[in-house]
Amino acid sequence: MSTQFFTLVLSQRTATVLSHICIFLLLAGATGLVYAQSSKTGESQTKEAMLGFLRINAIIDLDGDGVLDLEDYSPIPSLDSLLVNVHSDLFDETFSLGNDILSRELSNLVAGEYTISVLSIPSGWVITTPSVELRTVSLTSSDTVTFMFFKLISISGNKFHDINGNGYKDFNEPGLSNWKFFITPNDSALSDSAGTFQFFNVGPGTYTLYEIQQSGWTRTYPPNPAYTFMAFSGLDISYQDFGNFNLGKFIVDVTVDFDGDGVADAPDILPLPAGTQVTTHISKDTSTNLFVQTGNGIRTTEVSNLGMGTYDVSITSIPSGWMVTTANVVSKTINVSEQVDTVRFMLFKLISVSGIKYEDKNGNGVKEGTEHGLSGWTFTLNSFNSVSDSLGGFYFDNIGPGSHTLSENPQSGWINTA
Repeated sequence: MSTQFFTLVLSQRTATVLSHICIFLLLAGATGLVYAQSSKTGESQTKEAMLGFLRINAIIDLDGDGVLDLEDYSPIPSLDSLLVNVHSDLFDETFSLGNDILSRELSNLVAGEYTISVLSIPSGWVITTPSVELRTVSLTSSDTVTFMFFKLISISGNKFHDINGNGYKDFNEPGLSNWKFFITPNDSALSDSAGTFQFFNVGPGTYTLYEIQQSGWTRTYPPNPAYTFMAFSGLDISYQDFGNFNLGKFIVDVTVDFDGDGVADAPDILPLPAGTQVTTHISKDTSTNLFVQTGNGIRTTEVSNLGMGTYDVSITSIPSGWMVTTANVVSKTINVSEQVDTVRFMLFKLISVSGIKYEDKNGNGVKEGTEHGLSGWTFTLNSFNSVSDSLGGFYFDNIGPGSHTLSENPQSGWINTA
């Protein structure tokens, strides 16, 4: 520990020697008296002379600013002490301060130059006053030298996994290790296996404490991204906690629905074929607005880094000739850290139904090569009609899943053979 010192100069009175008078001076250190004998008169005279007086203080600098404020009046507490030395050509004394002792008074100091030095500082303390001061006092005056000290503090907190994202550390929520924290200007600490982090030997000043965010997480506590505080001597700062929520994920799963029933049956495992793609929209209030593509031979797409809340997941574009057999909009709520949900959409490729109306000349129910088509006949599939063309062909397209009934509109004079 570096030595701190002050210098004092005590000026000596000049004794005036008068003609025919011999003055004998005796400095009485204990009484502060000066005895004088006059050779001319033979009279004995007693005069009182005030010798130098010095007070040395050692006090706590609460805010560590090196300035003696109104609140700076306490001695260094018990078990913490320091050594001070006062030295001149004719004087040398070393003594302890601290340990609940505020000051030491030295009186009857003879004139001269004095050096006041702090020889040792208790562990965990720093001195906040200037390292050197020069003082000049007369022999009849007194002076006070004040050394001020700041006890270094610690700053600690806990990094916890906010599983339910409520911004509080609940009893079942564990600590998170290996998260990095900084206090300004550039001191860092890592959280341990219990989530605890700590900074030691922090001196006076104003500090900002913040964490380094990790991918896939969002802060739930504190509300602001950092703590700002002022250090006060010996007052450790704790409970500077940070809570984080591990962001959720949706897996958008799009497959072909072979029977079109909207239920994920065993055969319904194939992705949409090449050249066929759907767009899925994930939205939450106005804070999230994501679009992802699935299909084209790819069955699933992951949507990561989703915070807490309820999301609407919907298909916004459907390839031509297909229809969605599941709900077109699905609501999913993320309310647990690390939550992974699958959103399943199934599509059915629309089909066509066609046939030929022909004249069964031999009535055997089989179309033979010489039997030609009949035009102008009307056929009904569900509520839709189709009229046979000149070759007897009729056609229905964009037929969805389910059971369908195809019928013809009979004409007078004809019977159905097949």
